[in-house]
Amino acid sequence: MVRWLEKARSAKRPVWLHDTAYTHRLLAGDPKVWLDPAAFAQWRRKSLQLLNPDVAVLDGAGLAQAWPHKTDFIRDTAFVQHVTELLRALRASTDKPLALDLPAPAITGLDEDAIDDLAADIARLLRAQSEAGLDVILLREPGPRLDLYTSLTNVAHHHRWEIGIYTPAATPPNLGSFDFAIGPHPAAGVELGSDFWQGAPAPCIATSCFYFVPIPPEAQPEHVLARLGTLP
Repeated sequence: MVRWLEKARSAKRPVWLHDTAYTHRLLAGDPKVWLDPAAFAQWRRKSLQLLNPDVAVLDGAGLAQAWPHKTDFIRDTAFVQHVTELLRALRASTDKPLALDLPAPAITGLDEDAIDDLAADIARLLRAQSEAGLDVILLREPGPRLDLYTSLTNVAHHHRWEIGIYTPAATPPNLGSFDFAIGPHPAAGVELGSDFWQGAPAPCIATSCFYFVPIPPEAQPEHVLARLGTLP
């Protein structure tokens, strides 16, 4: 199985899609699809067949929104086990690199000890996925203090998973122990935003980079396929 950054270094620029809101509307509809591993895998398999991205993604934020118990779900053993079941179901349905996309701990108003505790909770969730077939982890908007997430990067590297950050406002000059960033140039993953969906061409990127493409939830299928077809 090809790891994500190895794929990104291939001649063709790979594409990482953030499509769950769009394909849920188009192919699933029922929020309960998140709670049934078989139904989830069927939905995501159809999404991969329709859009043909280069990575299969479990959107942790989308799952958290559908989870019936909102309080401390990261510490909820049932939630952690369900993440494992969804990843295994998705792994069984595709040989593409498998990614877990997670929101960073909410850090506003918290001191370093509290942030460290939250990061440790996510690290425990990750350790529980050791047999789920993961290849790559994406942490969304972790803030400027990347050194506060060492427990996460340690777990990832122990299991030989690649771990990156999504920072849409600016790419940090120093990634610390993270493997890659998604955001504005010079990130390894270059995000295509509203300009792309309005017809602007995708920027030229190095062969070692990849495109990160959030699909607007209300986009029309013909337009989505036409725009994705313009990627080099």
